[in-house]
Amino acid sequence: MEAKENVSEAALTANAPSSGTTSVAAEPGEDETARRYAETVWRHLLAHRPRGLRLKGSVVLAFTLSRQGAVIQAAIARSSGAETLDQAVLEGLAAAAPFPAPPAVIGDAGLSFTVPVQVR
Repeated sequence: MEAKENVSEAALTANAPSSGTTSVAAEPGEDETARRYAETVWRHLLAHRPRGLRLKGSVVLAFTLSRQGAVIQAAIARSSGAETLDQAVLEGLAAAAPFPAPPAVIGDAGLSFTVPVQVR
């Protein structure tokens, strides 16, 4: 039987935006709206997490969204040490795009996120 990996929802939820591990660029006074939007982005990303690999590890993913929810920049901020796993996380981000557009109160600038993704 082939061992399959999955990204544990419990592991990812432990690192969800409400825990403070996601940084969102927002104007002063927009904290609550930005936090709720970061949670929406997190849930959207979680739905597209990599599956079916036989690797384990932790990747820190950094990305920026446009005002329309498109990914305009993406990079591995900290590698898992396994290029295949890092690439799978980037592909999961690409599969999740487009993301829901941010609320107008957040402004026209893109939003930047840094999220740890643990694959077990």
